[in-house]
Amino acid sequence: MKLKSHGRYDYSAITERRHYSWPGGRRLAVQLCLKVEFPAGPRR
Repeated sequence: MKLKSHGRYDYSAITERRHYSWPGGRRLAVQLCLKVEFPAGPRR
């Protein structure tokens, strides 16, 4: 099965990408948040 492509750039596996350094030795932080809501119990 082949995944659908958008054609904008080629796929590259993250483990095969070259190391990237930000100018001045800076670092980048990324935070992902997921909010999941569900009922606490049966409604009466």
